Amino acid sequence: MQVFEDVAISGATRGRPGFEVLQAFIAEGGCDVVLFEHLDRLARDLELLMLFYKKANYADVEMHQLHRGKLGIFDIGILGTFAQLFLEELSHKTRRGLVGRVEAGKNTGGRAYGYRAEALPPRNGKSDGSIMQIDLEEAAIVRRIFEEYAAGKSPRQIAAELNAAAVPAPRGRGDAAVTGRPTQSTVTAHAAPGSSITNSTSGGTSGTANAIPSIPRQVAGSPSRTRRKNGSPPRSPTCVSSTRRCGTRSRRGRT
Repeated sequence: MQVFEDVAISGATRGRPGFEVLQAFIAEGGCDVVLFEHLDRLARDLELLMLFYKKANYADVEMHQLHRGKLGIFDIGILGTFAQLFLEELSHKTRRGLVGRVEAGKNTGGRAYGYRAEALPPRNGKSDGSIMQIDLEEAAIVRRIFEEYAAGKSPRQIAAELNAAAVPAPRGRGDAAVTGRPTQSTVTAHAAPGSSITNSTSGGTSGTANAIPSIPRQVAGSPSRTRRKNGSPPRSPTCVSSTRRCGTRSRRGRT
């Protein structure tokens, strides 16, 4: 008997190592039956489950659930749908709970750059969570970044000066405070929350840039989008295709 597992990885995640090895094991004819406690232990994505069923069926491998027995395509379709719906409902309920904490002025987890968590007094002998308070030292760094950018300095220049001054990185991992690279910069706003100083949204905070009143609102957005390094207007979005000019026709069709 061979055991496959993916510890602490969501069943909705694609490319799980154990799941991938299991599929390869089935394709090689390594077993006749796949046994699992419940179908959602195999995956919580209906598409993944149906694809796995097709691969198992092609290899003449049966899928058995503990206390239920052999599963067919109908069972997998129904149970897989409920497994996926459960995950989606859980996501909505979790977000609703976070909204409630935000409205109560409490911290929802994590830490935005420029803030620190302050524990609330226990209630009925249990922890009542924490609230976010502005960290004056980090807030000064945030103001400095926006003021210098508003004065005409580029994110790369600001990054170099902060690194030269040995300003700690936002995540405190000892790496450079800011990099100046457009896609991974800690100075310029990044699509992922918490990945940059200007977009360090964490739970109830609306981002360090907007949460500190003294920062001008006109520069509270993404520096990389408000203007270019030389002060000229931002460029229009660039179209990338396999042809030399966008909007032309190639042999494969319009690009």
